[in-house]
Amino acid sequence: MKKLILDHISVSDDDLRDLAVKRSQRVQDELIETLRIAAPRVFLVEPDPFNPENQDSASAVRSRVSVTIR
Repeated sequence: MKKLILDHISVSDDDLRDLAVKRSQRVQDELIETLRIAAPRVFLVEPDPFNPENQDSASAVRSRVSVTIR
């Protein structure tokens, strides 16, 4: 079944980027609406470009979150 699914599904880099943007927007909404953090204090930024050649195999993961609190 897994092979059948993998053989018939195509996920592009744009698809992954769209998913990441939607996920980050959802987290932003949750921080503002549920945790009542002031909207001007919560913002989204573009991540550094992912370059797997600069990562060892254990840390070469495309999915990551970076949170900065000031």
